[in-house]
Formats: sequence, C-alpha cells, structure tokens
Amino acid sequence: MIRNMRTRVGRYVAGMIIGTVALVFVFYGIYTRDPMNTSASAGSVNGVQISYADFSRALNQKMAMFQGMKIAPEQLKQFGIYDSVFRELAQKILMVREAERQKIVISDEEVRNVIRDIVPFQNEGKFDAAKYEAVLKANGMTPAGFEKRIREDLVAQYWERFFNEAAYATPKEIEEEYLTTENQRTLQYVLLDLQKAESELVITDAEVTAFLQMPENAKHMASLFQAQAETLYKGKKLEDVQSTLAKQELRNNKLKVIQKEKLALADQLAKGMDGSKGSEAKIKALLKASKGELQTSAPLTLKSAYLPGIGYAEEAVKDAFVDPSPLDPKAKGKAKVYQIPRGFLVAVLTGKKVADLASLKDDVRQRMRQQIESRQQRGMMSDWLERLTKDAKIVKNEQVLANGGS
Repeated sequence: MIRNMRTRVGRYVAGMIIGTVALVFVFYGIYTRDPMNTSASAGSVNGVQISYADFSRALNQKMAMFQGMKIAPEQLKQFGIYDSVFRELAQKILMVREAERQKIVISDEEVRNVIRDIVPFQNEGKFDAAKYEAVLKANGMTPAGFEKRIREDLVAQYWERFFNEAAYATPKEIEEEYLTTENQRTLQYVLLDLQKAESELVITDAEVTAFLQMPENAKHMASLFQAQAETLYKGKKLEDVQSTLAKQELRNNKLKVIQKEKLALADQLAKGMDGSKGSEAKIKALLKASKGELQTSAPLTLKSAYLPGIGYAEEAVKDAFVDPSPLDPKAKGKAKVYQIPRGFLVAVLTGKKVADLASLKDDVRQRMRQQIESRQQRGMMSDWLERLTKDAKIVKNEQVLANGGS
C-alpha cells in the first residue's frame, strides 16, 4: 500500500478531491439542513444500495456547475443529468469493489489528511473536530458516512492515476499527432440551404383549392388515399384528408423545383469559384438573389468533420487533404459541389499549411504527448468501467431518476 494520498496522486489531485467534497457546503450553506428522505433508495449495484441522500448530494454537486443558470427540471431530464449522476455513483461503487478485490487499501491516515484540509471544518486555519461534527450534523451526515465517501473518492482517484500511469505515447505517435494537428487547410465555401428553404415554404389554401380542381390531381389524391385506407386513414373518408394530401403533394413538387434550382446555382458557382479576389465579386453577385453567403473557414485539420455554420462536411475536408487536392486551383483542381444534410455545399481550397517534423520543438512535443496520453487514459478507463458495468447487476429507482430525487 502506498503511504499517503499526496504521494499517490499528488497535491493537485488531492486538492481537487477536497474542493469537490467541500462544494456542497460552499454552495448550499454550511448549516443548512438537508431535507432528504434518508430511508429511500435511488437504486443498487450488485446489491449495494445507492441511498436517496447520496444521490441528492451528488446531484447538488453536479448542479453547482449550473449555478446562476435558469434551467427547468424538464431540461435537466433532456440533458440526462439525473442518469449521469446515478451512473457516476454506480461506477464509484464498482471501482471500490474492484479495489477491494485487488486488495487496494486506503488508509485511515489518508482519509484524515484530506478531511483536515477541508476549509469548512477548520477554525483559524486548523482542523476543528467539534466544527467538523457540527457541519456534518447540520447537513444530515455522520462522520462515518462522510469518511466512507472520502475513502470512495480516494479510490476513484487511485484508479484515475493507475490508468494515467499506464498511458504512454510513443515517439511515432507524437509525430503523427503533430502532423495531423499542424497539417492545415483553408476552404472558401457557400451553402445553398435546402432545410431553410423547406422551413420557409408556405402552401396557401388557394393553391390547394386550385390543385384539387384539376381532375388528374383529384384522381391522384384518391389513389393515395386508397393505398392507405386500411392503415393510416382507417375510419376516415377521402374528404377528411384530401386537403392534407394535396398540401403534401404541392410541398413535394415545390421542393423538387427548389432543389433543381439550387443544384443549377451550385454548378454555376463551382465554375466561377477559384478562391481569388477576382472571383469573389462574381460569386457574391450570383448569391444575391438566393441570399447565400460566401464564407472562409478557419484552418482545418484532418479531424475536422464540420464547417462553421454548415455542419457535417467530412467529404469536403477529406478532399482538401488529398495531395494534390481536387479542390486546389493551383494544382489543376477546382471548386466542387457536395450534397450534405442541409443542402448543397460548394467548396474550393484557398489555403494550405504543410507540417514539417524538423520544426517539432520540445515544448510542442511535450504538449502532444500529454494530449495523446490523456486520450489513452480516458479510453482505457472508459473501457474498463464498461466491462465492470456489463458484468454488474444495476437496478435503478426510475421514480427517483425521473424527478431528481425531489
């Protein structure tokens, strides 16, 4: 067993534990009685109960991050905050049990050292046992329960340290990280937004009436109705739904026209867009009627799958990094039209930065090492926790998770 938490994970990490544990006292008042139902349970992990009180305290700590923000309970459910808190508590139990199985022990001295450094338990800078007990009592906690919680936090930090030390970035990985990060491309692009056009599309009652007055259209609507008369339209008459069917048909017809027009404009833009100053005026003139905008990206890397204000555009980014790029006018490339979820994207390469390993300095190398090892640590710990969770019997009190324990 390693002697001391400060030796085990360092003063910075130990300080993080102290800050996290003290957070509930700082934000919710040192002498504020916690009105929680301590007899209820939020769930269990392999038979180990997660108390209502522990769930609510953990939720309070999580909510401290949103202090001052007006967030409705419905939004918390959408964000998955309640499930997130429960998952973290369940994972902590699994980490503690795995530590016990591997004979990893947190000493009483380590627990005491952490508690003595928590400011709400101090008087004139020194730990005060009477104040310690009073603060815990005022918050509905006992010394034994609080010390158990500290011990569990130390176990969790032990595992984080364990996987951090297991992470290792090879020199080749560092160089690849540098090349991936420092090889950059800049795109000039235009979005012809079909989603926006669809949202702004209006079908008037007059258009519907005129559409249905044409015999061939009325016959087509009757055919569409008949095809789903026993499913979607069961129990209804043609007269009940024909206006809705007509609106859908008119909308689809208009969207096809809009799509055809935007694709024609995209092809026209691609022919004139070469990234030069001379082409910009022509492109802007073409875009005037469609209210489109000519944009230039920030430097992109191979990991950039999205363009600002555009969204998913992985194919365009990938083409930008081909050597020679089909989007590079200087290498006999040209602007290209891409169909993306939002519509049509027209893009051309306007900037290129090629990374040079000879320029990889020691401080940058160290930063790359830290980035890689941080990813490795998170990945290994996530995989490990996933395996522990998969083999565990976890039971949730859905009523508690539905309302956050209130």
